[in-house]
Amino acid sequence: MFQSVLKPTRVKPFYFKCLKEPEKFDVTLTTMITVDRFNILLNSMATFDGFFSVVMHIKDDEALNDNLNLLKSFIKNHNKEIQDRLDIHLIIDKFSRQLNYFRNVARLFSRTDLILPLDIDFIINRSFLSNLKKNKFVINKLLSGEGLFIIPAFEYTYAKRDTTLEHFPQTKKEVIGLYNFNDLEIFHGPKNHGHLSTDYEKWIRSKDRVYQIQPTNAGYEPYAVLNKNKIPWSDERFIGYGGNKCAWWYEIFLSGVNFYILPNDFVIHQYHEYPSVRTVE
Repeated sequence: MFQSVLKPTRVKPFYFKCLKEPEKFDVTLTTMITVDRFNILLNSMATFDGFFSVVMHIKDDEALNDNLNLLKSFIKNHNKEIQDRLDIHLIIDKFSRQLNYFRNVARLFSRTDLILPLDIDFIINRSFLSNLKKNKFVINKLLSGEGLFIIPAFEYTYAKRDTTLEHFPQTKKEVIGLYNFNDLEIFHGPKNHGHLSTDYEKWIRSKDRVYQIQPTNAGYEPYAVLNKNKIPWSDERFIGYGGNKCAWWYEIFLSGVNFYILPNDFVIHQYHEYPSVRTVE
């Protein structure tokens, strides 16, 4: 009985290894996926032209071989699209949702010092990487570890949540227009503490100027580009959903890193149904 429960986690770094080497100031998007998210991963790769360090978690159960075959089929069928920029790190065990552990693995094996930890169901504006590389202030703060740079997160309102990827906005001006017409809103809504400290109204007015914030809202958990060598690791004692990212962000803040907001960049959530197990948790 206990022998099957205590089987160790198997980690296979670079189960799929990309061919391209990063250039100066490149960024790696670190994330995690399951076998039902391959199409969402392809959407993300179509809009973000940096590298991807992706943890693929497969449970060690009766569906293990079927899920491994799905992964192999994805790699075979989409090799041309993914071979230059995608690393997949395979994790197999009997446990569920060790999310901070997954985040740490994706971060550990990322090819670049600059990383963007981002849920795979978000789409970032296409100009993000070029905007970042040409901003000397941002690059210097990132390389020194003095600062991290937050990307405001939006989602479509209920009436517009089925908007397809090809109709997502490409510029800040378009985002502001959709926001003013109540087609877009702050991710998880204007009353949710997860993103309020970003100060969206200031972002709308900011034009090209980076601005600094103090994360005063409890539960703040933004999305940001940061230097993986200059920040604390995610606490792997947290499992499941609820509070794990918030604790990490608070620890980063206490470490003395300055929080800045990027003035022209944004991420938008791709709507999808959440697994029922997450609702229960």
